[in-house]
Amino acid sequence: MKFYMSGTPRNDAYQNMEDELCDYRLFSLHGDYRRAVLRWIENIPEDRDLRKAPRHIMLDSGAFTAWNKGHKTSVDEVIDSYSDFIERAGKKLDSIVAINLDVIPGERGRDPSPDDLKEAVKVSDENYKILTERFGNIILPVYHQGEPVERLKEVEEQASYICISPRNDLHEELRIVWSAQAHAQLNDDTTTHGLATTGNKMLGQVPWYSADSAAWVLHGGFGKVDLFIGNKYINVFVSDEGGKNRYHDQHYSTYSEPIRCKIDQRVLQYGYTMDEVRHSGRIRGLINMGELLAFADYINETGLSTKSTQGTLFGV
Repeated sequence: MKFYMSGTPRNDAYQNMEDELCDYRLFSLHGDYRRAVLRWIENIPEDRDLRKAPRHIMLDSGAFTAWNKGHKTSVDEVIDSYSDFIERAGKKLDSIVAINLDVIPGERGRDPSPDDLKEAVKVSDENYKILTERFGNIILPVYHQGEPVERLKEVEEQASYICISPRNDLHEELRIVWSAQAHAQLNDDTTTHGLATTGNKMLGQVPWYSADSAAWVLHGGFGKVDLFIGNKYINVFVSDEGGKNRYHDQHYSTYSEPIRCKIDQRVLQYGYTMDEVRHSGRIRGLINMGELLAFADYINETGLSTKSTQGTLFGV
């Protein structure tokens, strides 16, 4: 499974480590995100031997971001932003794929009506036709949870590499069941990208070809590090900003000294002390990125369900 780390790139002191850790990134080109992404591209050296920047990029139109704010994104805007990125990227990247400007039916806080669903599918297909005529087969069509299985077959006819999008407002178990059922309907030669499919169980129980996650940066901002040790993938709160008592059973300070030593050792592998990790969301995010990739590699290598990776911390 190829793992695309979502999030706006930063041109700061931590960029080199981030770029060295991850070879696959997903960038949204919506609004202000676009400017940051283009700055990142300009800072990548032309000489491939002088850089360690990610070489495989997935572009997102930002349709969900706009929809979540009650706005809409036009296909002309997407053409402009995708074209700008591809032109500037030049020969700096090994691969670029881009998500279709799919129309999300209904409005935030309101379930879509049958007419909403019908119109969303119609416009999504129109956008896909326009974008593939402009950019070719790098455009990935999207199948959403809530759409009928007949729609999945239509999307599958459009491309051999498609996006599948579980609903973000449902419990993880329901998302997993739906995603697995969708895959059971696919042809053997169809590959899938899971949009925002970041749950640990989701990675191990659904046969994605690729997936994306923003959990690495979000969790870092929430004050925690995600660690993969002894085949266990766990969350440890290290910052007191969110309230130590609130996360008592998962807070670094509440673990025994032997376990804290194991956490310290894992953090030191990235060149940081626990004190630095405790006070920097950026550092926590970088560690989370590395640990999530280690977890994904383990799933790829073993083929095991993540049911076998859940449990108490380090088996203690």
